[in-house]
Amino acid sequence: MVYLYPNYPSNDSISLCLSVSDDISIKKSVEFVDLVGNFYDTPYQNKGFGRLLVNTGIQVLYAWFGMSMNDLSANNIKVTGRTSPEHDPDDEQGRLEAIKRRAYFWDSFGFVLKRPEDPITPMRATLADLKMVDGENTSNGTPRIVKLDEFWLKGEAPELLKYDVDALMQINIEQFDLQKIPQINDIIDERENFDEWGMAISKVTFVLLAAFSVLISIRLFYDDFQKLLTFLAVFVFLSFVVTPFIKDWLLKKLPVYKKYQQLREQKDQLEKNVKDYIEQVENKFNGLFWRIHEPLKDMDDYFSSDVFNSLSDASKNQNPYRLSQYYREYYDFIITAKQTIKDYGYGR
Repeated sequence: MVYLYPNYPSNDSISLCLSVSDDISIKKSVEFVDLVGNFYDTPYQNKGFGRLLVNTGIQVLYAWFGMSMNDLSANNIKVTGRTSPEHDPDDEQGRLEAIKRRAYFWDSFGFVLKRPEDPITPMRATLADLKMVDGENTSNGTPRIVKLDEFWLKGEAPELLKYDVDALMQINIEQFDLQKIPQINDIIDERENFDEWGMAISKVTFVLLAAFSVLISIRLFYDDFQKLLTFLAVFVFLSFVVTPFIKDWLLKKLPVYKKYQQLREQKDQLEKNVKDYIEQVENKFNGLFWRIHEPLKDMDDYFSSDVFNSLSDASKNQNPYRLSQYYREYYDFIITAKQTIKDYGYGR
C-alpha cells in the first residue's frame, strides 16, 4: 500500500494498493488492485493527487525489484489491473464522464485498457511500459513527481524542507514599496477637507438661490401671496434639482477633489497589485505560509503573534484571499522569515 495524506495533519488519505509477486519460481508480476480516496464527490478529485500517488507507486515497484527506470528487464514484469465504477455518479451523463476520465487517467501512464468504454475493464502493461506523468502541482502545492530519495522516514524530516525554503526565497514581495500606498488617515483628511469645501459651496449656493428666487418672485408678481408661492416654488425646485448639480460640478473642478480621488485610486491600485501577487504565491505553493510558519515559531517569538497564527490557519485551509487582506503583515512575515532562515542556515 502506498498512502498519501493530501490534507495533513488530517487523517484523510488516498491509497494505492499494489500486489507484487516476485517469487523466483514464477514469473514476476504486479497487480494494481485499487486506487481509493480521490473518487467522485471528494475534495481530492482532479487535484493531481492520483497522479502523484501512481507516479510514486511506479517508482516503488522499480525499487522493489531492484531496477533502475531504464532497466530492460522491466519488460519481463507483467502489470495488470481492472477499472472500477465504485462511487461513480448516479446520473447517466456523470457515469459516462467518469468512465471517460478513468480510461484517460490509466492510459496516460501506459496501460492498455481492453474496453475503455466499459465501466469495468481489464488493463495491462509491462513495468517498462509504465511512465510517470508530470503536470502542474497538486492543489496543496506538491509536485506530481516526487523522487523516492526526497522522502523522509517518519520523524526524521528537518523542520524546514529545501523545497519550501526555495519557494520562500522565490517570493519577490520586495518589489512592492508599501510606503507608496497612501495611508487611510491621509485619505480621511483629504475627504474631510473635500467635505468642508462641499459645505461651503452648499451655503453659498443656498444664499444665491434664495436671492435669485426672491428676485424672480418680485419681478413677476405684485400680489404678496403670489410672490410667496413663486418664491417657494422656485427655491424648492432650484434647491433639489439645480443645487446638487452645481455643487458636484464645482467640487470636481477643485484641486482638493482631484487630490482626494488620486489618493483613493492610487491606494486601490497599489493594494490590488500586492494582494493579487500574494494570492498567486499561495495558489502556486499552497500552504507555504503555514509550512514555513510552524517551524519559525520555535526559532523566534516574533512569529508567534496572533495575526500570524491566524494567517497560518488561512494558508493551511487554502484561503489565499484572507492572506491577501493582511498584506502588510504578510509582507513583514516574508521579509523577516527570509532573513531568519538565512541566519539559521535551514533547508535540506
